[in-house]
Amino acid sequence: MNAFTPRGWCPGLARPMMSGDGLLVRLRPAGTALSRPQLAALADCAENFGNGLIDLTSRGNLQLRGIQETALDDLAARLVRHDLAPRDGTRDPPAGIFTSPLAGLDATARLDIRPVEAALSAALSQEEFAGLPAKFSILLDDGGACPLGGADADIRLEASVHADVAQFALRLGGVSDRARFAGLCAVRDAAAVTLQITRRFMRTGPADGTRPQRMRGLRTDGIAGLNTAPAPPPRALTSAHDIIGAPTLGGGNYLGVSPPFGRLDGAMLRALAAALIQAGAAALRVTPWRALLIPCVPAALARTRAALAGAGLITDPQDPLLRVAACSGLHACASATTDVRAHARALAPLAARLPGAAVALHVSGCVKGCAHPGAAPVTLAGRAGLYDFIAPGTARDAPQLCNLTPGAAEAALARLVPGGHLERAAQ
Repeated sequence: MNAFTPRGWCPGLARPMMSGDGLLVRLRPAGTALSRPQLAALADCAENFGNGLIDLTSRGNLQLRGIQETALDDLAARLVRHDLAPRDGTRDPPAGIFTSPLAGLDATARLDIRPVEAALSAALSQEEFAGLPAKFSILLDDGGACPLGGADADIRLEASVHADVAQFALRLGGVSDRARFAGLCAVRDAAAVTLQITRRFMRTGPADGTRPQRMRGLRTDGIAGLNTAPAPPPRALTSAHDIIGAPTLGGGNYLGVSPPFGRLDGAMLRALAAALIQAGAAALRVTPWRALLIPCVPAALARTRAALAGAGLITDPQDPLLRVAACSGLHACASATTDVRAHARALAPLAARLPGAAVALHVSGCVKGCAHPGAAPVTLAGRAGLYDFIAPGTARDAPQLCNLTPGAAEAALARLVPGGHLERAAQ
C-alpha cells in the first residue's frame, strides 16, 4: 500500500493521500451508524497508527490524519476487523453513497432507503464501476426529519409523494435547489435507474477521452424507469444548528453534538463510546453537518450532555464556533499558509453576530476552500501568510481587501458587525 493519491483526489485506504501532517485515509462506513466497539477501534487506530486526529467530512465520512506509511497494512487489518473498511482492502469503494442520518429510525421518513442503499453498494463494488471518479457521489434522502438539501451530490434520490405514492425525485449535479430535476422513479426501480445513469456518465466525455467529474448536463432521455412529472419543491435545509443540543427528530429523542470544526481526537471518541452506554444506545449516527446524533432516553440527557461538553464537544446550538467553517490550515495541509483554526476560534464571537447563513464566516488556508465550497457572508482566504477578504463569496472569488494580517482581518470583520458595510472596512 504505497500508491499515494495525488492532491484533489479522495484519499481512501487503498490510495491514501500525503498532506502536511502525514497520510490521509478517508473511510466510508456502511450507513451512518457507529457502534461503541467501532468508536473505540477508531480511537485506537488514530492514536496507534496516526497523529490521533480524525476529521468528520461534509459527506459524513471519517478522515484519519497523520498515518504513517509503515502502518497502513496494520491499520487496514484493524479497520476491516471492525467493519470500518471493505473486506477487500486492495480497492477503495468506487462511489460515495451517503444517506439520511436517521435511516431506519425516523418515524417521519417517507420510505426506508436502506434496501436501495444496499443494492447500490453491492452493484457499485463490481469491477464495472472501478473507473468512477472517487469524488462521484450518490445521495439518498428518506424524506424524514433531516433534509439533505444542502449536501452536494452527483445523483440525488429524494423521497417524495406523488399521486399518494412514495417515489424518488431524481436530481443531477449539485445541491437540491440547484441540481437539475430529471424525473420521478418508483422505489423498486431506484437502484436500476441510478446504475443506468451512472453507466451513461461513464460513457460520456469530451473527444480526448477524459470524463467530466460532474454530471449536471448529462442527458437522461431513454432511461428506463424514469418518468417525467412536475418537480417537487426542494426540502428545507438542515444545518448543525438544527440538531445540536436535545432535538426531537422523527419521533425520537437525541443528543446532538459536534467536535469543533469537525475534528475528533481519541479522548472524544472514547467519551462518545461511554456516552452511548449512558444514553442506552447501541450506536450513534454520523451526519453530513460535521455533527453526531446519539439516541438518548430523556432521563440520561442532562448527564450525557454534560459529560460530552466536558470532553470538548459542542453541545450548545448557540456556540459561536458553529458559525465558522475552517480547514486544517498550516502544518496540516501543504496548501495552507495561515494558522486557520487558531484564527477561526478568535473570530468566532464576531462571526456569531453576523446575520443570515448558518455558516457566517469561512476561514480557508488557501483559495481551494475545502471546508466550505459554497459562498459565505464573509470568507477569509489565506495567501502567502496573509488573508484576502471576500464578502460575500467563496475562497475562489475576487477579494475586496487583500493582504490582511489576522488583526486587520478581524478589524474588517468587526466593521460589518452589526449592520456595517464592506466599504467602511476599506477606510
